[in-house]
Amino acid sequence: AGASAVVAGTRFVLTTESAAHPAYQQRVLRSERTVETTLFGFGWPARHRVVPNEATRRWCHPDGRPRAVPALINARSGALGRLIPDRATTVLARVQRASVPLLSPAPPLAGMPEAAVHGGPLYAGETALRITEIVSARQAVDDLAGRTPTG
Repeated sequence: AGASAVVAGTRFVLTTESAAHPAYQQRVLRSERTVETTLFGFGWPARHRVVPNEATRRWCHPDGRPRAVPALINARSGALGRLIPDRATTVLARVQRASVPLLSPAPPLAGMPEAAVHGGPLYAGETALRITEIVSARQAVDDLAGRTPTG
């Protein structure tokens, strides 16, 4: 389509090959809005865009800013995040709950308990509001490139 690059994470979360938890995919498909926040910033304090869930409703202001407790935890966890192996954040994602403000940046994956969808980051860009179905990765690439698939 003439682009030199593209950021298309949301489109690929919504593919049949994605490792995202199926309930995560369904929440993105049904989303009416996204919110920019730093809530899921334990060890990773960068802003991120997510579909609201139980954790954002409990621990964020309506504009996405984290409330005081998770903001303080995340602000102090940056150095710790560099020391913890990536595998540990995935373990934390399996056990984190929306009721506890210790929120990992690891998204809920297929095979994790559904509670991970309530307390984990449901990453999705603003394009989530325009995506209506889960397709194959090949179809997603063809759609993004403006190609009609052949066979």
